[in-house]
Formats: sequence, structure tokens, C-alpha cells
Amino acid sequence: MHGTIGSQSGMEQTVNLEGRGAPRIALMLRNAKLCIDGKEVLCIVRDVSVTGVRIRAFHPIPAGRACSIELWEGQRFPIEQAWNNGQEAGYAFSEAMDLEALIYENGTFPKRPVRVNLALPATILHGDIGTQVTICNLSQQGVCIESDRRWPQRQMVRISGEGLPDPLDAIVLWNRGNQHGLVFEQTFALADFALLVAELQSVPLREGTTQRGGSAKGAAILRENPLPRH
Repeated sequence: MHGTIGSQSGMEQTVNLEGRGAPRIALMLRNAKLCIDGKEVLCIVRDVSVTGVRIRAFHPIPAGRACSIELWEGQRFPIEQAWNNGQEAGYAFSEAMDLEALIYENGTFPKRPVRVNLALPATILHGDIGTQVTICNLSQQGVCIESDRRWPQRQMVRISGEGLPDPLDAIVLWNRGNQHGLVFEQTFALADFALLVAELQSVPLREGTTQRGGSAKGAAILRENPLPRH
């Protein structure tokens, strides 16, 4: 029997408010991805209006010029930072938005967990054989890799790489050309996953720091993966 992650893995709540002649606002608790100068930061959207969005991250939010937010996979909205209080920040949309279009998911893969795009070298271990691969994207529940080698579906392997928790066991779920999807035996809690991917991209985990400190690797908590093996 597989365990469940709980509310952290897919928080989503929306309440529409009208009043005082102000633009309509929706209070939300939705996992999202903040894209800042090529780095991708996991966050939770606290509320959204036709003009902007307020988010909270799991570490200090880096400053940057090129910013967008991905509320669901395949749909990015350009934004500009209005204020930053460390782990919480407000952003203005580059143009007025349709609030319903923001609230109701209509992306290519609307219900998939948030994926962070990477180009991270790693090793897939099967028995005594190690194969060099590239991690293309990472989520709480799995990983997509690139490799010319093909593994049988449902094959158990171990993933090794700088900054990744050890051990990190996974099962091969699919193969498409040189890309392969693997599902973790145990998932990441959302907060720990956010810290891990921040550290993998050299995003400071504390204000005033500039280098990776290795804390995310040690702190990452893996939980039994509730995803089916098919």
C-alpha cells in the first residue's frame, strides 16, 4: 500500500472576492513556478488579481529582471516585481489579465505536478553498471532523463548526482526516443523539494549567501510514493 503526501503536494483553494470597486481578487493556495533570469523557483500563490499576484517561497526570493510565473505547465505569464519581503513577494502582470483564465487551469498538462527544468549530469546505476545521463526536469514524484541507453519499463534503478539525496531509487516508467521517465520510490515533501531544486540551481537558501551550502541534500525528506507503477 502506498502512502499519501498530504496537503503539501497539491494545495489548491480559491475564493473569489468582490468589493469597494477594486479589481476582483482570488485568494489561492496553489503550487506554482516562478521563473527568474533562467532559474525556476517553486512557490505558493497566495492571491491573484487582474493586475498582479502575491506569492510565498520556501527560501529568499532572488531578484531578477526577466520574470514570469507558471501557474500550470505550459502557461507562463510575464510579471515584474513590485515588492520583496524575503520569502514573500508581489508581482505585477505586464498587462491586465482575465482572472478566470488565471484561476481555471487550461494548460497542456493542467494537473501534472510542477516540474523544474534542469540540465544536470547524473548517473543511473543498475547493478554494477553506471550510465551517464542528463536530468532534463525534476518533480516531487519523478524525473525525466536523456540517454541513448534504453532501460526496460518497470526496471528498478538508482540515481546518483551532485546535490541529489543518496540513495534515490526510481522505477523506469516510459521510454520515448532518448528520453526516459522515472518515478521515485519515495517522493519529496514540497518544502524539501523546493529547497533541493533551489540549491541545484545555486539559488541562495539564506539572505546574504551566494553559494550552495549542501543543506538541501541533507534535509531532503523522502516519502513513500503514492503513484501507481503503471
